[in-house]
Amino acid sequence: MSLMKKVFLILALACGIINAGYCVDNVKQDGLVVWTSDFDSFSPSTGYQVLQWTWKASDDMWYLERQIVNPPEILGDDTYAGNVYDMAMDIIKLKGMSTYYAVMLVSMGTSHFPSTGTEFQLRKLSTDGIWDAVQAPLFTTPADVSPLGVDIYYEDGDVHIAWIEDNDEAGPKSLMCEIYDQTYTVNADGTLTAKGDKTLVYSTKLNWGSAYPTVGGVAGLTVCDFDGDGDLDFIIGTAHYADTTKMAIRLIERLGAKQWATTLKNLWVGEPGHGAEGVRYTNIDGDNVLDLIITSGNSYAWSVVVWLEKEGDAVVERDALLDTNGELEILGEEGSVGHIFGLYAEVPGTTEVNDWSVLQ
Repeated sequence: MSLMKKVFLILALACGIINAGYCVDNVKQDGLVVWTSDFDSFSPSTGYQVLQWTWKASDDMWYLERQIVNPPEILGDDTYAGNVYDMAMDIIKLKGMSTYYAVMLVSMGTSHFPSTGTEFQLRKLSTDGIWDAVQAPLFTTPADVSPLGVDIYYEDGDVHIAWIEDNDEAGPKSLMCEIYDQTYTVNADGTLTAKGDKTLVYSTKLNWGSAYPTVGGVAGLTVCDFDGDGDLDFIIGTAHYADTTKMAIRLIERLGAKQWATTLKNLWVGEPGHGAEGVRYTNIDGDNVLDLIITSGNSYAWSVVVWLEKEGDAVVERDALLDTNGELEILGEEGSVGHIFGLYAEVPGTTEVNDWSVLQ
């Protein structure tokens, strides 16, 4: 495990609650739903949760639903009794099916880093708010690999899963970041079967301690048509723990079938002093201009979800969208959110094809 990745974790745990309940009002669409993973705040003995936040405009507030990740958390080893940690999460409604499915990246180990192996799990949300396993792990990454981002999406009728693999120094591809994309067939029972081989989208050497605009460390991934050319691009977060800590959102442009740019395009950079690696596209204000949500933004805590909006060829930070710890305090709920790796949002009922994305 690299020193800078240790700093990444220590800073995450050190960030506490900020002013309760602030967020941008009178902009969010009624019924906007945001999911945040919450594996960092619970011990293995108490279980793990996904928090679903629903915005009700008439009440001017967020409503919370706690959803349990049904044990066993590690599906591929019935004897495993150690800690588990979330690396990332993404949610989808599979076509023809009425409920939500999630790809959850569940990591084993004595601490968040280094991982001793991470399962890519497909889970389904039951009617009583429990994320049940659908099948055996889709695959498991080896020890000393941190899959710090995942997206499940449709393209040309097929489901794809895209993900990031960051190798620690002891990893099988020491200090390399590789981003992959795999096509899956959706079976009648909602299980997934890999179709063909995975595709390497992007590869780079990692240096978490480097200064922006080098690649630094890579965390957070979402897939959408950012430039409106009909191809789905990859948007990632990068971390730079040099003398001045910076976080950036970068574009990997899609050039053609199974072809992506080899250089990153800078979309946004901030100096939060900790991290901004959870990344997801959505539609916050209903204006058909691409919105992103990220963890922490330029100046907020790890537990805050921040709204960014496309402006020209870049994105600009608009405001805090959801202060999870502040909302817990307002609602009188116990517990606190530590660090949000898994992040997803949607406006219920949206099925149209916009010029920047396909919304499920």
